[in-house]
Amino acid sequence: MGTPRGKQSVHRFEPRLLILALALALPLWPAPASAVDYIWERVFAERLKKAEAGDADAQYAVGEAYLKGRGPTVDTARAAEWFRKAARQGHPKALHRLGYMHLRGIGVRRDARRAFELIRRSAEAGYSPAQFQLGRMYAAGLGTERDYEAALAWLRKAAAQEYLPAREEIPRVEKAREAARAAREARRPAPVRRQAAAPAPRPKPKAPARRKPAPAPETVPVKALLLRHAWLENRWPAEHLPSPITTCRDEGERLVCRTRERERVADGVEMTYFVETVVSGFSPDGRFRARYRANVTYAMPEDPDDPEANVVLPPTGWQKTTHELDCRMEREGRRIECVKDGRTRVEFLRAGAS
Repeated sequence: MGTPRGKQSVHRFEPRLLILALALALPLWPAPASAVDYIWERVFAERLKKAEAGDADAQYAVGEAYLKGRGPTVDTARAAEWFRKAARQGHPKALHRLGYMHLRGIGVRRDARRAFELIRRSAEAGYSPAQFQLGRMYAAGLGTERDYEAALAWLRKAAAQEYLPAREEIPRVEKAREAARAAREARRPAPVRRQAAAPAPRPKPKAPARRKPAPAPETVPVKALLLRHAWLENRWPAEHLPSPITTCRDEGERLVCRTRERERVADGVEMTYFVETVVSGFSPDGRFRARYRANVTYAMPEDPDDPEANVVLPPTGWQKTTHELDCRMEREGRRIECVKDGRTRVEFLRAGAS
């Protein structure tokens, strides 16, 4: 068991205060980073002793240190070990963090069902980030059967504890619930009415088959060049054209391209997503257009254990915004210049082209 909170407030070592003092002393101390590292190492050593003695709070803190590299170097497998030890003692934050790691496959195998069980235990203990995550899992049918009513119940519990992302999520789940109801109603078969048999229609004479005009020869074989090579955007594999992360399907007059699932952290949100792009309008002068949108498969605050995470999460599923690229390939097929949404310039280079 941990030390009583009253005693902690008197004797607990506060690294943040020391780090702040070092930051304020920047003009006097030219290299404070090493001192900050020393502080984290000292904090870690103290917590490790308590963790090895069985203190659940310390075990969770040691897991966080390994996960974020505060004191020791980042080691997600060791982080999971310490979270597991604290979770065995029913530590709500450790249960949630270990479930989150199973959900994402960080340091442990990806297992949505195991993640659901761990996060459910944390939510039942009253931990608001876990209640929020459990609600999202019910809404998505992730690790369990989809249940919008259960999703809303858990999201409202999290919102009642002032967990801000839950407030944003509730109207989205309500809208998804109503859409699901409407879809069920639409699938119900209409009553069959008997009608008198209509006379058989007379066969119409077949019109002579029209010959398709021969396609105009392409001065720049845009589609062939796109498929033949891998493309880069800002020296990274392109998301909208064939590349090591994007595969394209030839559908005649268009290409349908999709990235593999990708991870991104932006504006305090950690998400996974893929992008689908339709490339069409190939012209002999090298012009073509591409329309794309993203499908967010997962989104959570970057720090899911922060109950005051004031971030706006994107809804999961296909995003409403569709972007358009108006492009032109150079005659040599080495470079593509595009304008995104009529205002932003984007350039793609053929991999290996100088």
